[in-house]
Order: sequence, then structure tokens, then C-alpha cells
Amino acid sequence: MDINSDVFLQDKGLLLYKSGKFTEAIATWELAAAKGNANSMFGLGITYLTDSCLDEEKARIWFKRAYLAGHSKAGKILKTMDLGRAQIVNDYTSFKIDDFEKNTGVKSNSNHWAGFEVTKFGPYSWLVLDEDGEKRLCVTRDIIDIRRYNEKLVPVSWANCDLRAYLNKQFYQTFTEEQKARFCEVKILNLGNSQYNISPSEPTMDRLFLLSEEEIMHYWEVKSDNVVAVNNASSSNEEPCFRLVAYVNLGKKQLANGFRDYGFDYSGIQKTSLGWWLRTPGRNVCQAMRVNCHGILRNGGRDIDRNLVGVRPAAWIKL
Repeated sequence: MDINSDVFLQDKGLLLYKSGKFTEAIATWELAAAKGNANSMFGLGITYLTDSCLDEEKARIWFKRAYLAGHSKAGKILKTMDLGRAQIVNDYTSFKIDDFEKNTGVKSNSNHWAGFEVTKFGPYSWLVLDEDGEKRLCVTRDIIDIRRYNEKLVPVSWANCDLRAYLNKQFYQTFTEEQKARFCEVKILNLGNSQYNISPSEPTMDRLFLLSEEEIMHYWEVKSDNVVAVNNASSSNEEPCFRLVAYVNLGKKQLANGFRDYGFDYSGIQKTSLGWWLRTPGRNVCQAMRVNCHGILRNGGRDIDRNLVGVRPAAWIKL
């Protein structure tokens, strides 16, 4: 992705904001806003409502610009600003891990998380979603990496995307020989998007994969009214599904790789919530579905070359 593009600057500004670097976030978002990026205009409005940068007049100006640029939620905020800026800031920023514990009563060191058993395998904690004989369907409890679904914005499916290759090659090789032997190579069905006319792609044989829309709906018992097709903002004020919220927990290698590969310092977003990829296509074959930082299942997805989306690998493991 072009580091001078409005989308790159939008993501960089969001990362700076989440890291508490508000002055730098403002400068970065202003560059993106000058290119017409509505999400960055919206972010500027939110930033000017925080204690560190409080200027309600500037906030109103940026919300109005964002609304005129097509950001519907900016219009809603303009109507409700008199209700109090603190509530607005809380609604439109990501959760920290304490929010999950507060809303669910589950501690981060518990043997259960979001209603699932937690097991330790390799360096990661995994949620056990299902079982079949001696093997278990698991997904990492945390976001353990931040990567693009595909390096280039070109039509792809799960079968030929860069993230699938990475998980089944480089990531797989980070485990010991004994651990690698416990990953089961299984046939993965790759269905289309339930709300868009995207055809299924060919099945794949994988040891590691991403979860699908159908698996999220089934294992988390997500109702259809918790699925949002339209995706016109980086965050959402819909009722959060806390069981689907995931938190960034990167190792030293992932932190170093993020800076080397993308020029981003991810250390400031450790333990905060972030959106994470699904393998299901989005509204077209250049986008992939995701769960956003509020736990909302987004059918429309994100462009596959976006680099500020988390990875939660899944696998059938002999435990």
C-alpha cells in the first residue's frame, strides 16, 4: 500500500490515537482528510473531544465535514453532542481488556473465556470451540499478529491469499516438531458471503486457517441482527458483542515485524481491542469479512491490503 495514500494515513492516525499520541494522530489524519478521507475527518472530531485536545468547536467542524463526505455516524454525533462528550468518546473508541472483564465477569487469567474452555498450546492461549475424537477445533484467544489478508489489492480468495500462505508456512514453522505433528491437515469449506452475491471458492487443505462467517455465527451463536452489512466507519456505536471482542497480544517478533514491514509501532495498542480477519469474502473479491473492535460481525469487510487488522489463527489440534 502507498504510504502517502489516504487509507494508509487513516490507519496510521488510528494507531497513533490508540497509542495516546493525539498530536501526531491529528497531524496524520489532517493529511488524510485533505485527500477526502471521511474516516479521518471523523477521527479528528473524536480527538477534539478528548481531555488532552478538547476543542468542541473544532470537533463540530470535523464532524460536519465527515458527514458531508458521507460518514453517516458523524451526522448522528452532531445531533447528540449536547448529551456529553465523554459518552461519545467512550462509544467510538476501542475497548481495553478491563472492559471485557467488567461486562462479562470473566478474568483474563481464567480457564474459560467468552464461554469457551481455554487451553495452552505452544506460546498461545486457545479457545476450544468444538471436538471430534482426539482433535479439537481451536482459535487463539488473542490477536497474536497484525497482517494484511493479501499484500496487493487484487481479486483473491482464501485459497490464494497471502495470509493463508503465511499461516501454513512461516507461522506453522514457529512451532516445535512435536507441536507441528499435532496440527491436523483438514478440508476447509470456503462459502460465499451471506449478504452479497459472492460465490463460494474451492475447498482447501489447511493446518492453520481463519474462521468463517458460518463458524462465527454457529459457535458464538450470533443472531442475524448482530451482523452489519454496511461498513462505512472504522468503529461502531452498535451494541457490542463482548464475546467476540479480541485484544492485541503481540510477541516481540510480531512487534518488530510490524515496524519493519509496515513502519508502524504496535506497542501502544497492546491489550486494546482491534478488528480481526475472517476468511469469508466481503462485499467483493477484493475485500474480506472481519469482526470489528466492538465485536460486530461486518459482512462488507475491509480491503484485503489493509494492514491494521488482527489475526486469530484457527486449527484442529490433537490435544
